[in-house]
Amino acid sequence: MSKQIGDRQTQFKKRAGPLTHRKHDNSLMLSGGRAGAWTPHDLRRTGATMMQLLGVSLDLIDRCQNHVMAGSRVRRAYLHHDYEAEKRDAWERLGVRLDVLLAGDEMDAQLATPD
Repeated sequence: MSKQIGDRQTQFKKRAGPLTHRKHDNSLMLSGGRAGAWTPHDLRRTGATMMQLLGVSLDLIDRCQNHVMAGSRVRRAYLHHDYEAEKRDAWERLGVRLDVLLAGDEMDAQLATPD
């Protein structure tokens, strides 16, 4: 995925020539290139930040991102709750927020952001 995204931000690539069998354009450039190149990791960071703004706990955000959880080996050995329902709720809240933003209605976007 990183290569696919990078191939669509050629303005930031220092290549001697086009690579064969690859797309070469700037179709995924954001802000006309003023913000620089972006990567899939930036999407993870943005999603995590949005979840935080929506009131999702930091521990749950870590679980949604499949981070290794801190704590002793004993704790990791004994505590096996998978937080499936909680993660589903966090992802649903993020999805609703993204839907509002993509709809482009600024008033709805303001209402969908908790104070």
